[in-house]
Amino acid sequence: MKFDHLIQKAADAPLTTDELEEFNALNTGFDAALSIRYTHISASGTRAQIHVTDTHLQPMGLVHGGYLPPLRSRLAQLRAAAPQVDLLLV
Repeated sequence: MKFDHLIQKAADAPLTTDELEEFNALNTGFDAALSIRYTHISASGTRAQIHVTDTHLQPMGLVHGGYLPPLRSRLAQLRAAAPQVDLLLV
């Protein structure tokens, strides 16, 4: 299934586990670089997880502040692609 079809499907019902796996497999490039994994996509909201590694940490051991704006930007891009699906990082 294609990315846009999965987004449209999420407007009617939450994506199934298999559909989420397919959605995550389609999200290569920037999503893969940020280690974004979507765990729930529906009209009522979207949940995503990130896998934080040492490369994402500042010297004090906290997640680098520059890591979060691209994540918010990615969710905003998805929101623009499918305004009927509420894409929020929960």
